[in-house]
Amino acid sequence: MTPRQRDVLQLLAEGRSIKQVGSELNLSHKTVEFHKQSIMQEFNLRSNAELVLFALKQGLVSIDL
Repeated sequence: MTPRQRDVLQLLAEGRSIKQVGSELNLSHKTVEFHKQSIMQEFNLRSNAELVLFALKQGLVSIDL
């Protein structure tokens, strides 16, 4: 995974929208969507829930209880 994909994944897993991620990283929403789809395809993830679980396992986000 590229550093930019890691950034996109982290922000998405934190609950930000595609539009918000694009704004924060100075990317178009289409570029963010491209990165998201690339990650999902590369790691065989089929849903947003699986994407968030993957980010948790990678240590990109944590659960604050």
